Amino acid sequence: MKKLIFILTVLFISVGFSQNYWSSETDINFFVQSNTIVTSFVDQNGVHIVYSRNGGIRYALVNSNGGVIKYDKVIESEGAGTNHANVVAFGNDVYAVYYKNDDIKVARSTNLGDTWNNTFSSRDLVNTGCNKILAYKYDALIYIVWSEVRVSGWGYDSHFIKFTPSGPSWSEYKNITDNEEYGGDEPDLTFSPDRVHVSFIKYQFDEPKTRDRSSGTWQASQSVPFNYLPYTTNLRKGKPIISSNYLNEMYRADYASIGTEGSYIGHSYRSLGSSTWNQNNENLFTPVNKIHVVNNTLNNRIHIIYYDEQAVNYVHKYLTGTTYSGVIANVPLFEQSSFLSSNSNDLYLLRVSNPDYPSKIKFRHYDDAPLAPTGLAVNPYQQGNVQCAKLTWQLNNEPDVFVKTYNAYQVERRIKFLDNPWGPWTVVYSPGGSISQFIDSEVQGAGSGESYFAEYRMRALDNNNHYSAYSSTVMIEFLKFIHNSPGNNGSNATNKVNNSGSAALSYNYELSQNYPNPFNPTTTISYSIKNAGEVSLKVYDMLGTEVASLVNENQEAGNYSITFNAAELPSRSGSALTSGIYFYTLTSGNFMETKKLILLK
Repeated sequence: MKKLIFILTVLFISVGFSQNYWSSETDINFFVQSNTIVTSFVDQNGVHIVYSRNGGIRYALVNSNGGVIKYDKVIESEGAGTNHANVVAFGNDVYAVYYKNDDIKVARSTNLGDTWNNTFSSRDLVNTGCNKILAYKYDALIYIVWSEVRVSGWGYDSHFIKFTPSGPSWSEYKNITDNEEYGGDEPDLTFSPDRVHVSFIKYQFDEPKTRDRSSGTWQASQSVPFNYLPYTTNLRKGKPIISSNYLNEMYRADYASIGTEGSYIGHSYRSLGSSTWNQNNENLFTPVNKIHVVNNTLNNRIHIIYYDEQAVNYVHKYLTGTTYSGVIANVPLFEQSSFLSSNSNDLYLLRVSNPDYPSKIKFRHYDDAPLAPTGLAVNPYQQGNVQCAKLTWQLNNEPDVFVKTYNAYQVERRIKFLDNPWGPWTVVYSPGGSISQFIDSEVQGAGSGESYFAEYRMRALDNNNHYSAYSSTVMIEFLKFIHNSPGNNGSNATNKVNNSGSAALSYNYELSQNYPNPFNPTTTISYSIKNAGEVSLKVYDMLGTEVASLVNENQEAGNYSITFNAAELPSRSGSALTSGIYFYTLTSGNFMETKKLILLK
């Protein structure tokens, strides 16, 4: 059974107790020169850092605790005239994207940052005077936005381009503000399936706007509503963020009146399937001279660190739907340079303030639970003279999981004979974070005889012993259970065999009735997939409105089950789902089937 602690954050979840997962701040153990600016990118290899000073760029890699793996790897020497450096990585290939001599430059390292080719690729600006570049990894691509002085010489335009590292090649260039009379500045971007969302501040009129590219076609720009306080004088920046099925815009604006001035962080949002924006009336107030940082995590939280005027300190809060949490912790920032990066459900904060002397970069980790493993599949595997089951899965991308040499995953198995009850779940394998397969030889299918079933699930475990939710389950039939090591309860499995003794695994498309039904608040939905491919399992209310997306991924042929927890799925009004009839639909290839379930409180 796939135990999925499923939290579909349909934009209006109320936030309860806010737990502090921040580690103590530590120094990264090397010195950087005065007036250094830092940015970072996080993947399974660790926290990639580029730090810039006086026109030069260097690279460092640290682990999830801030421990140094390597540092001071020169990308561009000081005096080279660079600015606005970014970093992204694809395995051992690391890319720095930055401004130099009116070009967008891409430097590449193929050995995890040890050596760099800073002539790898470049592209001329449309004009001159670049004042911002941002680069984001998307699948095997790098999406880039930047702003530069308009060709007319007055104001700024915001631009987008796609960079393909494997080419290398540049494509799909677009002047995002080509239809704005006075251009636009402070671009940023995010993406959803088949879409790119770019935000910018409309020049002179100080209005946040977004523009989407949908299936390769750029749409008209949209004005984003914002809380225009009396005497609002300047919108500083905006940041688009995808959370659940919504596009959010987090913006910063200054205001001033007689005898007072200040700044506030605001929030507007719209459904990805709609062009209608909504405005959140709650603002976070902060002094004009204090910075803030924003990023999101995959549990549909938007995290903000800002100087809270009431707390008289920098604090961390997160936004879920339209509701802000309480203060998670005091998290100081430095005005010179502070950078917040995210990876799955975790945050990594770097900050440095050294205008006059060398110092060390400050490091802090917000360590939430890892993501549930994905892609779990089981297939027959010939081992000697017997058929066993081979489990495979996709590796987690979190550095505090990948780095572990043992117990980064816990693979569990349970067994039943024919229609008898299932036995207990037992851990049968606890590999390190770089292991993505397991052969269970205790479950064998040689010969003919009684029929057994083995079901598997797994979860991830990070360095600080935070468990993920369970993966989806997979099941396989076999004929003989060989319990080799007492207390271990197994370590390899197999399949169903036919009368000739050869492997004969086959499945049909099938959607089973949920059990129990009626239910409150949890029920299990089981299904079978005949052929590998994209699988969707969604729950709808009586009006046809989607209330939960339980499965949306590629799955191998096999049997699966998932737990649907209605208590964790509030309705759009913010209250819990009410008693009534709901429908669940399984779609895979040309197969689609719908069944009814009843929530009875």
